[in-house]
Amino acid sequence: MKWIIGVDLRPRSQGALTFARFLHDAAPDDTFEAVHVVPQEHLMAALRYHHLDEVLAAVQKASAEVVERVGAADLVGTVRVEKGGSSVDQKLLEIAEAEGADGVIVGRQATREGHEIVRLGSVTRRLLRHADRPVLVVPPDLDLAAIGTGPVFFLSRLTEDAAPAATLAATLARRLGRKVVLGHAIPVPQDWGSHYLPGAVLDKLLQEHHAEALERMKAWAGEHGLADAELRLLEGSILDVVPKEAQALDVCLVVVGSRRLSVGERWLLTSVSSHLAGQLARPVLVVPSLDEA
Repeated sequence: MKWIIGVDLRPRSQGALTFARFLHDAAPDDTFEAVHVVPQEHLMAALRYHHLDEVLAAVQKASAEVVERVGAADLVGTVRVEKGGSSVDQKLLEIAEAEGADGVIVGRQATREGHEIVRLGSVTRRLLRHADRPVLVVPPDLDLAAIGTGPVFFLSRLTEDAAPAATLAATLARRLGRKVVLGHAIPVPQDWGSHYLPGAVLDKLLQEHHAEALERMKAWAGEHGLADAELRLLEGSILDVVPKEAQALDVCLVVVGSRRLSVGERWLLTSVSSHLAGQLARPVLVVPSLDEA
C-alpha cells in the first residue's frame, strides 16, 4: 500500500509518522511519502521579507527536522514541500491522486487524553469532509508503546455503502497480523412497555432484539469477506459505547465507513466518523463509501 503523510510543523505529526512506522514494520512493502504543504497565507506573509527560494529552503529544513526527531527519516526520505494553492487539504488530495496513493495519514489537534475544544484541526476536518480515499487520523502524541496490542476494530451500520471499509479492514488486519472485530451498535429501548409488561416479557423482547441483530451481523459479515471476524454487538449510542469497547479490546486501529454530508445535513446530523476521529485515543481510519469513490 502507498500512503501520503501530511507533515505539520506544529507538534501534530509525531503520531502520524509513528503509526506509519508501525504499518511499515508489519508490512515492509508499504511505501510512504511525507508532504508538507505551505499554506498560501503563510507563504504570502513570508514573501514580504524573503525570497521564495529562501522560504522554501527554510520549510524544507524544518520539515526534515520534524521527521528526524520522530525517527522516521529512513521511512519517508526527503520531505516533499509544496505551495498550498487554494487549500492545504485539497493539495494533499491532489498529490494523493497523482501518486496513486491508497490513503492519507494526518495528525489531529487533540492529544489522546486532551480536552481541547477544537479536536481535529481545520485541515483534518476538511479532509474527512471531502476525501475521495481513506484518511487515517492519528492522535499527535501517539508513540509505539501506546499502539494497542489487540485487533482491528471495524464499525459498521451493516449497509452496502460500508463495503469498501470492510474490505480495507480485512486487508489491514492481514497485513498487521491482527484479527478483525466487527462492531455494530443498536439502540436499546429500555422502556419498551415497562409500565405495563412483566419483567420476564421485557427480557424476552430484548433477547429477541439481540438475536435478530446478531443474525444480521453474521449475514452481513459473510457477504463482505468477514465471515471469520469476531462479532461485538454494542448497546447504545455508538459515540458512547465505542471508546469503552476500543479500550477493553486494546485495539490497534479503528476503521469506520463514511458518507459525505451536504451543508444542510451537517447542520442537522453529527458525522459519526469525524466525531470518533476527533475523540478516540487510538488511530481512526475513515473510509469513504462507494458512491464517493
